[in-house]
Amino acid sequence: MTGAEKLCAGEFASRLKAAQPEEILCEREMEVLRHLAAGASNKEIGGWLFISLSTVKTHVISIYSKLRASSRVRAVEKARSAERIQ
Repeated sequence: MTGAEKLCAGEFASRLKAAQPEEILCEREMEVLRHLAAGASNKEIGGWLFISLSTVKTHVISIYSKLRASSRVRAVEKARSAERIQ
């Protein structure tokens, strides 16, 4: 990795840390996150959003990754602390 690539990677990481949840989560992930915050199960979320259980799980994993969270509770806490969900 060259110096310029390292700088770009470092800049990307700092921008990602500063980003608000809605800036890094797609619209569907935000919908899933709102349902998570309401205490819904994956099956319930899938039913309400008309998506498969597998798709819900994929969105949840993506949310964890993007928010650097290891659980539903932590993902919701991070989104609430950024005042992006109630």
